[in-house]
Amino acid sequence: MSSTDGSHRPPLRIVPPSGANLTLTEGKGTLPPDTGALVRRAAERAASRSFYLAPVLERYRLETDQDDDQLGMMLGCARDALPKLALCRAPEAASEGFRQEVEAIAAFAGVRASALAQILRFVSSLSALRESLRETGQPEGLLAARDRDGETPPEPVEPR
Repeated sequence: MSSTDGSHRPPLRIVPPSGANLTLTEGKGTLPPDTGALVRRAAERAASRSFYLAPVLERYRLETDQDDDQLGMMLGCARDALPKLALCRAPEAASEGFRQEVEAIAAFAGVRASALAQILRFVSSLSALRESLRETGQPEGLLAARDRDGETPPEPVEPR
């Protein structure tokens, strides 16, 4: 797929350790059960590379003060599925194919596409806002919401 700047982004390739059995079927990869630690380690390393979803998920966790269990619950998956998701290529929120990419990633990783899209848009919006504040010289602390003096916050709405 092409990115918004017209450059071609190569597909993610999973390279197994020597002797490991890796099965790829119609673009979907299945790793043998003994590679869980390897996938977790790769996801940790991917957290420093914007190409992957790992830094997006980490940023969301930090900004919303969630742990892996809460993030998994939001995405509709077990905590153990998060490293597989973290190793997927991060789609660009502004790209024309965003929805299709999110749906493909969600199907591959076994997560809810709507929740994944929400996370991606949240982090993208937050990054854009912070960049705008930096460009104008305003402190990032202005991102915090404040109650008006003497005003009581609205009651939370119970989910149906």
